[in-house]
Amino acid sequence: MSGLIAAEAPGIAEERRRYLFEQTPRRKLQHVRELRELYGGMCQLCKWNPRSLYRRDLCEAHHVHWLSRGGQDELHNMVLICSNHHRAVHRVDAPFDWADKSFVFPGKPERVRISCHEVQVQ
Repeated sequence: MSGLIAAEAPGIAEERRRYLFEQTPRRKLQHVRELRELYGGMCQLCKWNPRSLYRRDLCEAHHVHWLSRGGQDELHNMVLICSNHHRAVHRVDAPFDWADKSFVFPGKPERVRISCHEVQVQ
């Protein structure tokens, strides 16, 4: 296995580079900044606040209707969540229950606990 890693050129592999620069939708970073300011950097699900603990914005914007599945890069399609919740949503492929405003994980849904903007289907 180490032979494969040693044989790969440093930097981003060409396939990944092509995907990043040619296929991925352009994202509006202003929306991420708006969400971070709106929620004070706090996770909308668990209310973890890295800004108060570490003086850094560590929570991430998540597209409720994923971009790769046709979702829009608009504020109404985004929530600010911590990296643990973000990873869990993607790994479990947790669907969003629009009526309940929650991510449906196996065993239990996780509701959006703080919401200052309208997350909605467009």
